[in-house]
Amino acid sequence: MTSMSKHSDIWTLLIVTSVAGLIWFWAAAETRDHRSIPVRLNFVVPDQNDWIVSPAQRTVRLELEGSKLALDQAERVLRQPLAVEFTPTIGTKLIDVLSSIRMDEGLEATGVKVLSADPSVVEIDADEIVRVPARVRPTLPGVQTVGEVEVRPAEVTVALPSRLRERWLGSITVEAFVERGRLDQLEPGRPHEIDVGVRPADGLPANAGLSIEPATVQLSFTMRSRIRETQLDNVRVQLAGPPEDYREFIVEVQDPILRNVTIRAEGDLIRRIESEEVTVVALLHLSNREKEQRVGSKPISYFLALVPRPDGSTRGVLVEGQIGDEPSPPPIRLNIERLARNGGG
Repeated sequence: MTSMSKHSDIWTLLIVTSVAGLIWFWAAAETRDHRSIPVRLNFVVPDQNDWIVSPAQRTVRLELEGSKLALDQAERVLRQPLAVEFTPTIGTKLIDVLSSIRMDEGLEATGVKVLSADPSVVEIDADEIVRVPARVRPTLPGVQTVGEVEVRPAEVTVALPSRLRERWLGSITVEAFVERGRLDQLEPGRPHEIDVGVRPADGLPANAGLSIEPATVQLSFTMRSRIRETQLDNVRVQLAGPPEDYREFIVEVQDPILRNVTIRAEGDLIRRIESEEVTVVALLHLSNREKEQRVGSKPISYFLALVPRPDGSTRGVLVEGQIGDEPSPPPIRLNIERLARNGGG
């Protein structure tokens, strides 16, 4: 055999081997196979700003059939969520996700066959968004202002689900709340303008598909003083009334010391109370009629801070007080006795 014929035989063998390899690779790629793939679905409506959908997403598992190449392509496509669009109505409805997935153009282009989806049907709840005007209420905790707080704009728009609106009939109020830490940075006696976020108020839930537009408002105000609070372990109860009333009666306070009292007042006064420069007392006023009736108990009338003057006297400053967690002061137990009159005229 000549060298030329040997060379030709080698090339023939290489070609046959290559063709056989290509046929094997093609056959392997085209062999029908099954694969289970999870996919995340996004449920969308044509006017997403006018509807709230729940659940907005859902993961289903697909059973696919196709060649290895097609299945690999389908798996790459399904790494991204598939959009399932539907026409909403208020209430619940069943969505045929299997049919929607089969019509997806990106998945269809891979050539795979969608055999099943688990679940194949999903229940969706939809509610229409309604928009109503709402008044903005400024809240500056612990601050006294000079005049009113100006709010711009004074009214915003609240977008909320229609079923929530049915439970909150009438006017809606939102709140522009300023944190105490932010107020502490502002100087009293000067006008201030600050931007404040707006939030639902009066029990209106903030996590029920509700939004506010605009989300911030501007507050203009002049701070007169800051209100602070301090807690006192004990505050003494003192009786108040004309001195001559006590010539006829003996009044005994059964509980002369109040425990766990929270006092709120202007910041400098609170500082002086905490340094024990100023004493706080709880005054209980009894009328002559109440003494005549010998009432068994009565709540305190008010709290008074006794501020020392340079001449040694004191002046009383009304302060706000709360005993424990009670919204109103509890009654103070009393024992009232009439003094015996002298026999002589």
